[in-house]
Amino acid sequence: TVKGLTADEVKMVRAELSERRTGLYLREAEKAGLYVDLPLLSPPEYNERQVYSLMELFRWQWRFWVVEEVLDAIRAVNGTQATVITAPIKRVLNLQVRDLMSIDDSPRSSSGSGRSNSSGGGNGQSSPSRGPASGPSGLASGPASGPTAGGGSAKRSAAGGGGANAPGGGRARPGTNNNDELVVASVPPAGSVDFNVSLTGRISNALYDIVLVDISLVVETSKILEILELLASDRFTTIRDLSISKVDVYGDLKEGFLYGNAPVSNLDLTLETVWLRSWIQDMMPNSVRASLGIQPVKTESPSDDQGDDYS
Repeated sequence: TVKGLTADEVKMVRAELSERRTGLYLREAEKAGLYVDLPLLSPPEYNERQVYSLMELFRWQWRFWVVEEVLDAIRAVNGTQATVITAPIKRVLNLQVRDLMSIDDSPRSSSGSGRSNSSGGGNGQSSPSRGPASGPSGLASGPASGPTAGGGSAKRSAAGGGGANAPGGGRARPGTNNNDELVVASVPPAGSVDFNVSLTGRISNALYDIVLVDISLVVETSKILEILELLASDRFTTIRDLSISKVDVYGDLKEGFLYGNAPVSNLDLTLETVWLRSWIQDMMPNSVRASLGIQPVKTESPSDDQGDDYS
């Protein structure tokens, strides 16, 4: 007990302080649309004393487009007027991008199918070697078809037309000095599939690249089916894997996260996102084009070629 107060008085004070604290959390939850901490998005750390390659800078940009696409999908599910209390998706616990700018160099069968690289390389961060541990795969519909499909993110509005993709002979070796010639990576033909990789069978190929996103969310339990449908609706996104687990609501409340009165669950998803090369290949530096099996383009400005015929 607190000095000078009886046990009943201490109980009353604690109840009053708890109610006030919950009230503060409620006001914040009613002003916010989603709980998400910036470090979870793993923004690149720029060091002005370090020189970054064009490939690394483009990797940052492409990863930004992927994260933007996922957050845009969450916003579409929640609606622009929702608060944490009313939104179906209440909190982002984790977000990892993997298989970014990754083309497998393993032998391929004569049928043209190939296995995608699931090592998680290319995103500049450590990432899980696989998605959620359990749960059915491929529950949502695949990417929408047609030229108007997709969520309308910045990368689509900024993208120019795409040129032809020409597979080359061998894995790209960008090299470290300006005189090294870029070697274009071999890449599976357009539309190649490999059902040993996933239920969808989609792998990166001459038409599009597959980028996976592992994301953990706190969601309203009664709206899980609706969330799964809306995340993949009118987007080049498929739910490849999922698992559902219990939320420690009171533990989260102690940390300041108030979800409202409706029951909530942890929803762990692996999203398979499809990136048509025609959207962004004209913005790729030649080192990236070569690593993905796209022919480099001749540079037009002497200031861009760094001493050779390619950027």
